[in-house]
Amino acid sequence: MKKNFISYIVAGMALVMLQPACKTTDIQPVDRISSEVAFTTHDKINAAVIGVYDGLQSPEFLSGRSLIYSDVLGQDVVVAGASAFFYSIYSNTMISTDGYATPEWNAGYAAVAKANRTMEGIQANLAAAGNDAKAFMAECEFGRALAYFTLVNHFAQPYNFTAGATHLGVPLILKSSSAFTSADLVPRASVGDVYKQIIADLKDAEVNLPADQGDEAVERANKYAASALLARVYLYQGDYANAKAEADKVINAGVYSLNADPTACFALGNYTTSESIFSIANSISDNPNTNNALPMHYNSQLKGGRADIVVSNTFLTLPGFATDDKRRALMYSETKGGSTLTYCGKYTDVSGRADWAPILRYAEVLLTDAEATVRVSGTVDAGSLAKLNQVRDRSRVSAPQYTLASFATANDFINAVLLERRIELAFEGHRIGDALRNKQGITGKQNYPDFSAAADVPYGSDKEIFPIPSTDIKLNPNLVQNPGY
Repeated sequence: MKKNFISYIVAGMALVMLQPACKTTDIQPVDRISSEVAFTTHDKINAAVIGVYDGLQSPEFLSGRSLIYSDVLGQDVVVAGASAFFYSIYSNTMISTDGYATPEWNAGYAAVAKANRTMEGIQANLAAAGNDAKAFMAECEFGRALAYFTLVNHFAQPYNFTAGATHLGVPLILKSSSAFTSADLVPRASVGDVYKQIIADLKDAEVNLPADQGDEAVERANKYAASALLARVYLYQGDYANAKAEADKVINAGVYSLNADPTACFALGNYTTSESIFSIANSISDNPNTNNALPMHYNSQLKGGRADIVVSNTFLTLPGFATDDKRRALMYSETKGGSTLTYCGKYTDVSGRADWAPILRYAEVLLTDAEATVRVSGTVDAGSLAKLNQVRDRSRVSAPQYTLASFATANDFINAVLLERRIELAFEGHRIGDALRNKQGITGKQNYPDFSAAADVPYGSDKEIFPIPSTDIKLNPNLVQNPGY
C-alpha cells in the first residue's frame, strides 16, 4: 500500500463528480478525471463543487469521526473500555502514529486539496461557470474554512493559548501543485494566521453565497451558514463583538427557527428542519462500514451499535440539567453486567447509517448571540435573556424560567449560557471547544464501567490535542511535532 502524504501531494487528488441531476446526497465517486476536461461545462463545475462537500463528508472527517473526537476529548462521554474505539484519545495515550489522528489529518487535507483544486479549475474556466462562478468559489471557500477550523482545533492548542495566537497551528496550503517538490514542504503556520485565513474565506463566502440553496439548503452552504460558522470562529477567538454581529445576521434574516420539539431535527429523515443551518449528509454508501458512522459508535449493542461510547454520569448529573428536561429523551438507558449505561439517542439510523452530522444549528447561533452580547456589554439585557430562554424553554418542564433577577452578575449569565450549550449541543462535537476557549481543564472524567473518577486533564495539556502524524514529520523536515509526542 502506498503511503498517503495527503497534506502535500494535493494536485493528484481525484475530483468527485456526479451526474448533473443528482443531489449532494447522491454523490458517487468516479475515476480520476483529467483537469483539462473536469471544468469545461457548468455541470462539471457544479459536480466538482459537490466533490468539495464529499471531501468534508469523508468517514474519517466530518461525516462523524471528527465530531466524536471532540466529544471524547471532553468529559460528557466515557469510552467503553480499553478495547473500544477511541480509547487512546479518551485516556490521553495517543502516540505520533495514532490510528485516529493520522486518518483525520489526511482526510482534512484531502478536503482542503479538493477545495483548492476546484477553485483553480473554476478560475481557469470562468466562462463555463457563468453567473455562478462567484457562488461556486464561495462554496469551496466555505469548505476549506470548515476543514481548517476542524484541523486547527484538533492539532493545535486553542487560539487563546498564547498572546496573539502565535503558537503553532497547522500548515496552510492554499494552492494545488502538479508535482511534489521542496515547495510543498510547508511548515506549520501560527494559529493566528490559520484563523485569519478561515475568516477571510468565510467573509468572502458570506458575500457571494446565495441566501437559499433550494432543495439542497442544508447540505450545501448558503450565506447564513457562512455567518453562523464565522460567529463560532469569532467566539473561539474571544472576539465577541464580531461573534455577535455574525450571529445577528442569521437571527435577523428570519429564515431559521427552533422546532417546538428539541428531538425533532434528529428524527430519521428530519435533517432539513427549520433549525438546521448546515449538515453533512450521510447515507449507507457514504459510511460503508460499521466503524465510522455516528449511530454505530453512540448506540448500544441491543440497538445494533458498537456501544463504544456511553454518556457519563458527570453529564447526567450536571447541576441545572433538570430530570424532566425534554432533551433527556435524546438519551436512553440499558442494564449491562449489573451497571446502568446511558447512550446517546441523537443518531438512530444504525442499520442505514444515514444520520446527517449536524454542523451548524440555529440553537447554537442563539446561544452565541446571547453570550457574546453580555460579554461585550458586561450587563445582562432583556434581549440576551430572551435568546437564552428561547433555547431553554422549549425543553424546560418544571424548572423555573430564567428572569433578569436570576443572575447577580454578567458572569452568572455567561455560565448559564455555557451550561445550556453543554446540554443543548451535547454529542455534536462542541464540548472540548467550549472548555478550551474558556481556558478550562477537563474535570469529571470517569472510568468504565463503574464511572469512578479518572484523572483530570489540565488546560494546556499536551495530550488534549492530536499529534502531527509521524509520516508527515518524516517527509517534511519543516514540520514541528506537538510537545509530548
